[in-house]
Amino acid sequence: MIGANLLMIYALLARDFSVGYVAQVGSRAVPDWVAVTSSGRRSRVRSVLGLVLGLYVLVATWTNRDRHVENMPWAIGVWLACAAFFSFLVAGPAQPFHSVLAPPLDGPGPNPLLQNHVLMIIHRRSSTWDTSA
Repeated sequence: MIGANLLMIYALLARDFSVGYVAQVGSRAVPDWVAVTSSGRRSRVRSVLGLVLGLYVLVATWTNRDRHVENMPWAIGVWLACAAFFSFLVAGPAQPFHSVLAPPLDGPGPNPLLQNHVLMIIHRRSSTWDTSA
């Protein structure tokens, strides 16, 4: 998840409009800080949830490694199956990295209201948990 997020930020900074998500929200006219914050609240939520799930599996496995020895392989298997399913949903139906056959020369950029001040980063970060989108 970290690698995918870093790859998306790189694509946004490089203005690589052959990547579908960059073609939807990227723009050559916006400064780099706007490009980074436009990495998308939905993709950021998915990345954060994936990291939380991964940390949960790590901590739960580590803390229970000596307890319930006979059940731990089953528990770890279920946790990893859930993580694999979640990863499939992020990479499969969401398809943020799908290729654009005829990439545009420039994209529409993020919402203009969110580009006018550095403090709008806080707004974009706080709207990360907005589930209406």
